[in-house]
Amino acid sequence: LKSTRRLDDSGALAWFNREIMNRWKFGKTILNPPGQVRNVFSNTIMSSMAGLNPFLSKSAREARKGVIGEYVRREATKGSIIEKAMQGQLFNTDFINVELKAHLRDVFDSGKMGLKKLPEPTTMPEVGVDLMHNYVHRMENGIRKVFEKAKSGAKAGLDKAAWTYTAGDEVFKLWRFKQVLLLQNEFRQTGKITRDMRRVLGNDNKFLMEVLDQVDGPLAYRAAAKEAHRWFFDYSDVPGWVEFTRKTGLPFFTYSYKAIPRVAKWLNDNPVQSFMWRQAFDYMSF
Repeated sequence: LKSTRRLDDSGALAWFNREIMNRWKFGKTILNPPGQVRNVFSNTIMSSMAGLNPFLSKSAREARKGVIGEYVRREATKGSIIEKAMQGQLFNTDFINVELKAHLRDVFDSGKMGLKKLPEPTTMPEVGVDLMHNYVHRMENGIRKVFEKAKSGAKAGLDKAAWTYTAGDEVFKLWRFKQVLLLQNEFRQTGKITRDMRRVLGNDNKFLMEVLDQVDGPLAYRAAAKEAHRWFFDYSDVPGWVEFTRKTGLPFFTYSYKAIPRVAKWLNDNPVQSFMWRQAFDYMSF
């Protein structure tokens, strides 16, 4: 299973992941406005499940203050929340940075697509030849024409779109990270587990102590980042078979792999709120 983490660059599966799967994911996420909206919407739901409701949690309310500005400015001065987040390894583990980083480097290379040469038709199955001629070449030619007409504008637009999608994940991560740091600081001062702590982290005393009983420093920041990644996922932390699956047949499998057990446990532990979410979705038009 470990060997599946890296596909042979010369192999057919690696070519399929690099030339087909990554481009499709790029279009379905970064370049797709509904995909951008769905990303924020799903993170909003996860934040509610995680105890980040500012109407119910004092720590969530306090942590929310200034979080967007802090993320946008990214001032990593000594003692700042961004420096602490970086020490805790909070950032650069989202979908875009983990699964599409190499593809984005190709896109932004010299303002052109920078795509690698496709295999010759003689070395491909007939269906692959048809796909290459009818889809891949046509798509590449169209994109190249756009880049030739407006290189700088297209590059800037793609860069902003990628940043927006990443921000849709990392702002929520930073919010959760700040919340956990506030709870850790409160526990250090009082030595008591409060109702808000249980509402946010659950009723498992052992887990509560693992998160809260930390000396202020890198280990505390790492514990806070780990807790943030329970709800807003670390896409780099997956077993080999998941890595293989998302590179071949199921491009968004990582989210399902991480979200389904987390959401299922929350639904079981919170039946009343689960009913509320079901009713909310029943009234929605999608």
